[in-house]
Amino acid sequence: GTDLARDVALYEAGSLPWASVDRGALLVGPPGVGKTTAAAAIARSCAVPLISTSYSAWQANREGHLGHVIQALRDVFARARAMAPVIVFIDEVDSIRGRTAGSYRDDWWGAITNALLEELDGLASREGVVIVAATNHPDMLDPALVRAGRLDRVLLVPPPNAAALCGILRFHLQSDLAGTDLSAVAERLEARGAT
Repeated sequence: GTDLARDVALYEAGSLPWASVDRGALLVGPPGVGKTTAAAAIARSCAVPLISTSYSAWQANREGHLGHVIQALRDVFARARAMAPVIVFIDEVDSIRGRTAGSYRDDWWGAITNALLEELDGLASREGVVIVAATNHPDMLDPALVRAGRLDRVLLVPPPNAAALCGILRFHLQSDLAGTDLSAVAERLEARGAT
């Protein structure tokens, strides 16, 4: 995230070509660890807008026919190109099933995956548009989505450790319990697997 923020600033200043900026990342971790929060923090660090989207948002477009789903997907990328530089966050990207011969609804998922691949690196320029996607199940993604130049940088988002939990507690408590050592509570939360 900090590397991306530096690169975006250099790109906007005209001293780094877009081809040298990382354009895609996949946030991987169990549910509830803050992948969505991480994407928003990356956008804030880069000082660029965040467009949040998902397969379910595309599915909700009009009657949800395949053409409507694909149009909603394309509309997100068109909006992003118009707003560049920008980060597009695709939440729960594992909702888009991989293209495997003989699986249920291959025609549906193949068309959606192909449309997404076209937007990721097709003929339309994606200059100034960074894609960050999140998943709990990276093994369910179509291999083409994680090839070089797409979502090839994988960032693991683990559950918070005791030190991070102390920081989270302190942030939410604000001035309450000021000066209180929260490490014992944080260690108990970590032992219980709190996220």
